[in-house]
Amino acid sequence: LAFPVLFAWSFAQRSQLFVNEQRTALTMRAINTALYAYADRYQRGFPHSLAQVGPPIAGQNPNANHAALVDVEGASAGTLARGDAALARKTAMDALATVRDDLQTASVFQLDVSVIQGRVDRLETQLRGALAVAALEQIGGSLQARGQELEQTMNATVPEKALVISLKEQVLRAYLHGKPVWWTYITTGRPGLETDPGNFRVYSKQAPFTMHSPWPKGSPYWYPDTPVKTVMWFNGGAGIHDSSWRAYYGPGTEFPHYDPFGDDNGSHGCVNIPPRNMPWLWSWTPVGTPVIVY
Repeated sequence: LAFPVLFAWSFAQRSQLFVNEQRTALTMRAINTALYAYADRYQRGFPHSLAQVGPPIAGQNPNANHAALVDVEGASAGTLARGDAALARKTAMDALATVRDDLQTASVFQLDVSVIQGRVDRLETQLRGALAVAALEQIGGSLQARGQELEQTMNATVPEKALVISLKEQVLRAYLHGKPVWWTYITTGRPGLETDPGNFRVYSKQAPFTMHSPWPKGSPYWYPDTPVKTVMWFNGGAGIHDSSWRAYYGPGTEFPHYDPFGDDNGSHGCVNIPPRNMPWLWSWTPVGTPVIVY
């Protein structure tokens, strides 16, 4: 009796395995068919290079076709997060942070990106209220498109190299193709001798150099002859140079403060750099480099 029962059970198991294999094969065949159909529609429906997009329509934003292309490809990339709202939101938030950083850089270089700024503001508002994965992916793709549109604008207008000095932060940043690549704390002009804001260029470099006071003895601004290893002149008598007589740099050092080395106030209008950081900046910065002080 046991043998017929075991044989029947084994036959039933083999039959079920066969059915499962057939179902799996049919399912995989359906998936493959759908994928091939999607790929075919994508390739026939969307261009993959700027050469395929064609020239802009007269009177239209020359970046509009490119932005539309990026929107499509950004949305396609967003499908990687399909079904995962948390991942789709994170992707969108990352894209927002990136484009916000680039907008800040564009404002430093005084670029008119008000149209892109307005679009990003609207997308940020939509992002706050979006819950569905599809909506989050759409917003994330659009933010990536705005970021690439902005990057294209900056690449066409921003100088190859630039030094950007923030008086508020007391920070100097070195930019390469619109991207910050290096920074250092600094000390700028004291009250009454503030470092001028504006757009300048490094017009001369000297190494070494001895600073001579333009103020006579008895003036509160007088100082003794002071040697520096390197100086880059950018605005008349204002230069960027090392300052071995300082211990502290950064926010607040442009005002009276305690300094164990003795220099307890801001500079006389120059931009003081920590001596250990000046060699890199000196080597990296050619004459003619734009200097933006704000």
